[in-house]
Amino acid sequence: EYELMKKFSEHNYVAGIEFKFNTHNLYMQTMLGHGFLGLLCLLAILALQFFVAYNRGDLLYLSFVLLFSLAGLTESLLNRNKGVIIFLLFSFLLYETSTQSQASEPKKKL
Repeated sequence: EYELMKKFSEHNYVAGIEFKFNTHNLYMQTMLGHGFLGLLCLLAILALQFFVAYNRGDLLYLSFVLLFSLAGLTESLLNRNKGVIIFLLFSFLLYETSTQSQASEPKKKL
């Protein structure tokens, strides 16, 4: 974020500095704030959730991950505390719901 403010300063963009504008892109904001390793961690978390939801055939969980990932292209959702709480809450609930529904289904014998 410091680098973004530095660029605002270089271009005399006072409003950007005053209101602490962000990049409005989750992935770019993560890269600026936490570097390449931070971006890889974020992508790994999203990819893991995507594959878990896909392998379980959980359409609701898969939709959540896809919508959150796509919304990250136009907004820094994890830049505020509300976004972090919403992401963690729904990720956990959908993961656990998916796990419980899978465990309650009878196992098929081969």
